[in-house]
Amino acid sequence: MTIKCTRNQRSFDNGSVDFGFVDQKGRKVGYKWQILSIVMIELTDEEAKGRGYYTLDATAPREYFEVWSQPTRDGNGYGAAFNRINAVDLTDARKIVTKRIAQACKRDAKKFEKEEVA
Repeated sequence: MTIKCTRNQRSFDNGSVDFGFVDQKGRKVGYKWQILSIVMIELTDEEAKGRGYYTLDATAPREYFEVWSQPTRDGNGYGAAFNRINAVDLTDARKIVTKRIAQACKRDAKKFEKEEVA
């Protein structure tokens, strides 16, 4: 059985990291991320009628976390953000962030040289 729900989200935690590389234009290469707390709230039939497109089907009200991330240049978003990943709890979300940062750093290390340290 499915129920009609609405999705309330709030930013739980966020941050950014500078990898210590620069691109061909001299911009610092990095990564930014955000952990969102998502709460699915059940709607009555009357509430669901007025919401239309913004109503979601779910098996039960629930709370979970989503991880959002994007590469950066000089601290600003660069290119498309990655798909959001659902996490069952905050510990899982933090593990996803750590893994994505490591993957992005490894990928970018192949593309860009280390920044000169004065």
